[in-house]
Amino acid sequence: MSKSFVAYFKSENDAETAKAKLEKLRVSDMLVDELPNGDKRATYFPIVGIGTPGSMSTGSGAMGIGMADVTDDHDEKSQELTHLLEGKVEQEDYVEAISILAESNGYKSE
Repeated sequence: MSKSFVAYFKSENDAETAKAKLEKLRVSDMLVDELPNGDKRATYFPIVGIGTPGSMSTGSGAMGIGMADVTDDHDEKSQELTHLLEGKVEQEDYVEAISILAESNGYKSE
């Protein structure tokens, strides 16, 4: 059984890099797409690996999310998320997929 995922990134390059890393897993239907301009209604949180400090689990296998501080010298908080990566991953590879998305600085919408 496969599980769907959607992650948001600050650039197309970041999304494509995450996609390439995920290809070592049993994934399908992966797509990188540009987010439409002007959609400011969503709130985004950094994805954190499941079982890591700061992660939250709903018990339903949802992506771990955390309220981690995302600022650095380049003031990343002010940068918009421009691209999304969506796809499906087999249940057995889901935790590893979420870890890859977290390491790739992916975000999850509220």
